[in-house]
Amino acid sequence: MKKQTKFAFWGSLGSAVVVTAGLLVGGCAGFDLGTAVSTTQKVVSAVKPNGVYVGVLSYGSNATVLTPTDTVFLNDEGLQGLTGPDGYLDKYSRDGRPGTVLYYAAHKVLHDLKATEGWLPAKVDSVNFITFTDGFEQASLERLSASPLGGESPNDGDYGTYIHNRILNDTIKGQHIGAYAVGAKRNETYAADYDKNVSNLASDAAYRIDIKDPSQLEAQFDKIISGLNSVKVISSLTLRVVGVSSYNGRKIRVTFDGSANGADSQKFVEGTLSGTNLTTIDFSGVNAGVAKGSSVTGGKPGQDLATPFTFDSFLGYEPNSDVVKMWVESAPNSGQYTTLAGDDAAGFEIKVTSTKTAIVYLLLDANSQYTEDQIATIRQAAKDFVTRLYNVSQDKA
Repeated sequence: MKKQTKFAFWGSLGSAVVVTAGLLVGGCAGFDLGTAVSTTQKVVSAVKPNGVYVGVLSYGSNATVLTPTDTVFLNDEGLQGLTGPDGYLDKYSRDGRPGTVLYYAAHKVLHDLKATEGWLPAKVDSVNFITFTDGFEQASLERLSASPLGGESPNDGDYGTYIHNRILNDTIKGQHIGAYAVGAKRNETYAADYDKNVSNLASDAAYRIDIKDPSQLEAQFDKIISGLNSVKVISSLTLRVVGVSSYNGRKIRVTFDGSANGADSQKFVEGTLSGTNLTTIDFSGVNAGVAKGSSVTGGKPGQDLATPFTFDSFLGYEPNSDVVKMWVESAPNSGQYTTLAGDDAAGFEIKVTSTKTAIVYLLLDANSQYTEDQIATIRQAAKDFVTRLYNVSQDKA
């Protein structure tokens, strides 16, 4: 009997992401970020489906939301609306006027998300910002004076600290914000301001990313998406073992990090075969959804003569990056493993069983210092980011 390795990916990424790099992707369903919004929450007339919601904000001398009143639900139609010809991202263009209202742009998204919280799906699993910026800040306080945001303002005039504290402390649907800041420093004349401004837009030092120029933006967006894949994906993991009696007393281990040696894996789940039970369950880098040291009872063997062992609430599997292998201990308590292949096992099956809600907000810098070629590069990186985000959410990546 040949080993069968089957993957069934159902569900979608469920988090809201905001990346700071001058590109803000909005992951909230149903509010108008392009106009002044009342702090009174709107009444939702229909339940929003779970999934990924994307918003895009462009900023230079002003902050302009490019997506429509209802932030785009990232299904087939939404993908076309964002990335297709004359789509929302095609509206992203260079601002020829002086000024870069970096902090005001982040403030606008924070304000509008909170003010329209009632438009979001009933349960939001995470909220993140993704900002792209050259780190230059000029005239945010002046823009706030001209276009107030519900009376919200820094008491002492320190807009950067005010925004950083808002990012750390605000919640949307009870979820704290994960804010990525991607910075491309234009020159050394304002290095100190650059460091401060980029750091203020990141929720954690690990979420601050520095690149040389916009040509490196797409690669960083890819890395950010890889990080988003780890957002509370709930799966069922089924191990199928042929001839369980022949492995009695030995461990069955499944690794997820592509380790060449099963014993060296840092991301695994394992149990010891005892009759038709998988006992003394252990795991690392994932959560098997059962207590360590507990047991899983095997099901009835199928036509392939394989006994199934199923973990129904398995956390930590990353469908677009994990490399999964199945191993058996060479001898009881040896701690050495060989791969199960050929007639030894029917393999494993992993199904992503839950659909999560992700809000992704892109803030894109479009100030007058960028060339038209650089703007085109940023625009294409944003389109590719949304396309890959769609593929991840639809399990097509």
